[in-house]
Amino acid sequence: MISDWYANAFFQNKKLFDEISSAPKKEKLNKKLETLLEVDPSLAYNVLAVCNKDWASELRQLWIQNNSDVDYATKLKEWGVYDFFEQTFAADKIDLSLLPRYSFKLCCKFKLKKPYISRGEEDFYIIDNPLTRDMVFRLPCVNPTAWKGNLRSALRQEGHEDNEDGIIRLFGAKSSVNGNDVFSKGSLHFMPTFFWKSSLEIINPHDRKRRVGKKPIMFEAVPAGADGSLVLFYIPFVTGNNDERKEVAADIGLVAEGVSSMLARYGFGAKTSDGFGIADIASKEDNYIEINAVISDIGAGEVLEEPDECFSKYLDEFGAVKREYLGNGEFGLLSNSEYTSKKDQLGAGSQNEFKRFRKWYKEWGEKWQEHLNKKKIFRQTFSTFEEMENIAIGIGKKLNEEEIENEH
Repeated sequence: MISDWYANAFFQNKKLFDEISSAPKKEKLNKKLETLLEVDPSLAYNVLAVCNKDWASELRQLWIQNNSDVDYATKLKEWGVYDFFEQTFAADKIDLSLLPRYSFKLCCKFKLKKPYISRGEEDFYIIDNPLTRDMVFRLPCVNPTAWKGNLRSALRQEGHEDNEDGIIRLFGAKSSVNGNDVFSKGSLHFMPTFFWKSSLEIINPHDRKRRVGKKPIMFEAVPAGADGSLVLFYIPFVTGNNDERKEVAADIGLVAEGVSSMLARYGFGAKTSDGFGIADIASKEDNYIEINAVISDIGAGEVLEEPDECFSKYLDEFGAVKREYLGNGEFGLLSNSEYTSKKDQLGAGSQNEFKRFRKWYKEWGEKWQEHLNKKKIFRQTFSTFEEMENIAIGIGKKLNEEEIENEH
């Protein structure tokens, strides 16, 4: 389809191509060259490179001037699709309550400290090193598969082997079944990341003997200071036993370690050995870890006192007191005399037990209901990579505790 479009665009503008390619060298045709840039820079350059290399070079110089600093948000607003993009593609719409228990999500808003470079898949482009772009809006992006590869590379550099159980659970592995290769996908999934800016970077490799530049190489890049958002989610293999919970406890710490190392230390994209793709936390508010589990707060703050197991007979699934235990006593519960007359009929506990329940309900009943009505999704924000790792470790410890509530 792309080849058909190129062929059609060429024939529609053939007269303009012929005028430019046959023009004398000194004749100024900048306006016509700019018209070709509006058709398609890569098509125009590759056609002119065959017919008239001088005008092809002139076209490239014009393109470089126009693309040294590009703001795509302005372009999308001019096209009238900015709001549509934000609502449809850029918004984080992963609802963990619809996913299996212990699924988790990590969202990290970052700011590039060094430019990001990638290798686009364009067959023909006006320069040799384009950025990876999405097919519709032509925004610079990091594809989910690229994030997955960069994270795996970072964990390798941290000393994790490909045959480790955690690495296999996260990224999948190839195995042989009845002589056939079978690939398991793994539990880790990524959302694409889009950038609103692009620029041009020049890398000039030096001769080792003369210590001077050989030939400058131009790259499209996302400039330092640009914001991006890394969003990943993890869906565990459902086994129905405690091993599932322990696996998630180990994996969430491994993911946080990898993300921290990838963004802050090793970088992502191409030329990471030269320092490209290093980033830092951009926002203090939009970074968080969510997990589909009931977990008390890990950080400082008030600790919620859960009801004793024997109190469960007095409460419904939402943490409210069952109707038969409501009365004219303290806090709207049965009074001592009312409870004495009804406890045999209700099959309830002793008088002392109900008194203890009333005391607990006075202090913790409302907070317990709020706790249960949070859709059973634990969420905690972070503002540094170190804090992100500590939260993940804390969640892992909570998941490994035997007393964690079996909420489903």
